[in-house]
Amino acid sequence: MTLRQVLRVAAGIGFSVLATMVFMMIVSSLPGYEIPGRFFTLSMACAASVSAPVTLLFVYQENRIRKLHSDLERAYASLERTARTDQMTGIANRDTFLTRVSSRLASRDGWLIVADADDFKQINDTYGHPVGDRVIAAIGKAIRGCVRGNDLCGRLGGEEFGIFIDSDDPNAALAAAERIRLAVSALDFAVAPGRSISPTISLGFARAAKGQLDQSLRDADEALYAAKRSGRNRTVRHDPAPVLRLHTA
Repeated sequence: MTLRQVLRVAAGIGFSVLATMVFMMIVSSLPGYEIPGRFFTLSMACAASVSAPVTLLFVYQENRIRKLHSDLERAYASLERTARTDQMTGIANRDTFLTRVSSRLASRDGWLIVADADDFKQINDTYGHPVGDRVIAAIGKAIRGCVRGNDLCGRLGGEEFGIFIDSDDPNAALAAAERIRLAVSALDFAVAPGRSISPTISLGFARAAKGQLDQSLRDADEALYAAKRSGRNRTVRHDPAPVLRLHTA
């Protein structure tokens, strides 16, 4: 027991004994109800013997309830994290990512990157889904390691990822996209003795204007498709007319 719990038990016993003593004194003061001193002592002892286990039980139940509340809070926090997080990659899931981006775009502009693993269906078909899952998890980890603390990243679904660059500077978005592209290109997965694969990723990025999340997603997707059409493993910036490629591998 902690000192606080010991003090609470002592306080409970002391209150019970004091209350009993006051009651006995009141009764003893009434005409015809004189109580011998030995009964005072006996009543104090009875009060202490009864209140001690009762107080201990209350303290135990209080501790148990406190622990249950603590366990419930931890379970709720874990459930909340699970609801916000993509379990395969450890980054935000689609709904959480888009909600956070929408919140940022309520007050300022930024840049939105949409990234997609190249030839991912072929990886799954050739080496199986367990290898594909490892690739997706590693790409998510690479993306998380390439973004700054005030930027956002999330898995949009399948092999597609989203990154929000909290900056007005297009060069910051290009630099982040290139960091991600190069980090993914450096990945290496052993799929058989003496055989490995190195995935690549294509990225498109677009201006994310205040309050224009849906349009920004369409623009970034358009740039991504241009990156895919022009050879994959490259970064393309969306320009309203036309899509302008800034960098190729």
